[in-house]
Amino acid sequence: MMTRCYNKNRRSYKDYGHKGVIVCERWHDFNNFRIDTADGYSDSLTLDRYPNRNGNYEPGNTRWADTFQQAKNKDRTKLYLFKGEMLCIPEIAKLQNIPVRSIYSRVDRGMSIEDAATPTKKTIAGIAREFGMDYDKLHYRITKLNLSVSEAITYERYKNKQA
Repeated sequence: MMTRCYNKNRRSYKDYGHKGVIVCERWHDFNNFRIDTADGYSDSLTLDRYPNRNGNYEPGNTRWADTFQQAKNKDRTKLYLFKGEMLCIPEIAKLQNIPVRSIYSRVDRGMSIEDAATPTKKTIAGIAREFGMDYDKLHYRITKLNLSVSEAITYERYKNKQA
């Protein structure tokens, strides 16, 4: 927070300090900052300027936020009306259990957000990821050994039981 606002040598300075974002004087003392922001703190969260994303770091304009909240609070984040809520693509992907990049790719190809967020038939690569398997091994079992997906996943366990 301090670096973003005051260190001109940091890449993030252009988006914060250069734009006039400051840290309130009280928070220049870390103990005051820690006291004022202790409520809601978790190691998995980051500090977000909210509700005024263009405002300063100060009491009443910060919150501890997860990555989805952070993403929604950025100027460049596009929100979509999905199932009655304004959501960003990572939130939709999590809700639909679809890879984020799949939805981005589908939207880029011109699909509606509803169509882009509809699960499709599983691929061998997706199944391999889901079961923590090597893609080439699974692909070989399905295409060369003509095993069903279920058989291909359990093939070694089956083979070992036969011995």
